[in-house]
Amino acid sequence: MSTLLGISKANRVKTNCRVCSKEFDAVAYEKDGVLKPLGSTCPECQNKEKEKRDAEYAELERVRLVNYTKQRKDELRKQIPLKFRSATFKNYDAKLQPIAYKLMSNYFEESVILSSPNIWGVGKTHLVCALINKLIDDAKPDQHRRIPSPFYFTTESNLLLRIRNTFKNKDEDSEDEETIYKEIKRHLIVVIDDVGKVIPADLAFLQRVYFQIINDRYNDNLFVILTTNLDLKQLSQYIGVACADRLYEMCGKENIVVMKGESYRQREV
Repeated sequence: MSTLLGISKANRVKTNCRVCSKEFDAVAYEKDGVLKPLGSTCPECQNKEKEKRDAEYAELERVRLVNYTKQRKDELRKQIPLKFRSATFKNYDAKLQPIAYKLMSNYFEESVILSSPNIWGVGKTHLVCALINKLIDDAKPDQHRRIPSPFYFTTESNLLLRIRNTFKNKDEDSEDEETIYKEIKRHLIVVIDDVGKVIPADLAFLQRVYFQIINDRYNDNLFVILTTNLDLKQLSQYIGVACADRLYEMCGKENIVVMKGESYRQREV
C-alpha cells in the first residue's frame, strides 16, 4: 500500500455532518492504523453550500456589471456637449422637421448629412445627440462584459484643433496624427458636428483631414454623420470634390436632408 507522508490511499468511514448532524459515509484516509474522515460535511450540505456560494458570486457579478454599465454609459455621454446630454427624440418637436426626425429616429447604420444652408438653430445637433443618447441607452456589454464605444462624436473645430496639436507636441507620450485617424476608424459611426464653421487658414490641410476620414470609412463600409450650414455645392468646395463625391455616394439621396425653418433659439427669444 503506497503512502504519502504516512497517509495511505483513501477509504470510507461513517461520520456525522457538522452542518445537519446527519450520518454519512465520508471519504477517509488511514493514518497510523486509524481511519480518519477527510471531510466533515455531507454531500447534500456541500451542494447547498456550493449553490449558496454560486448565488452570492452571481449577485456580486450582477451588481458589478450594473455599476460598470452605468459608469461606462456616463463616460460615453461625456462626449456629447453638456447642453445636449439630455437630448432625446421625445423632447424634439418632430412637426418642425418631420423628414430629418423620421430619418434619425429610425436610424440604422447609414451615413447621413443634415444640412440647413444659412439657417441656424433648426435642431441638427439635437437630433444627432438624441441618436447618440439612444445608442448609449441601447448598448449592452459584449462577451467580455465590456461596452465598446458605438460612436465617435466631435465638432469640426475640436477635431481640427486636436490634429493641429499633434504638430506642436512632440513628446514621446503625445499622440500623433495617425493615432487619431486610427482611433476614429475603430468606431462604426462617426459624427462630425458643425462642418463649415471653421474659416480655414489652410484649406489644403482641412481637405486632407476630411479625405482621410471619409475615404477610410468609404473603403471599410463604415458610417459618418455630418451636420452643416453649407449647401451641397458649398460643402463640396469646402471638404474637396473627391471627398464629397464619396460622401454623397455613402449617404445616397434619401439620407441627405436639407432642413428649413425658423431657428429654435430665435423662437425662444
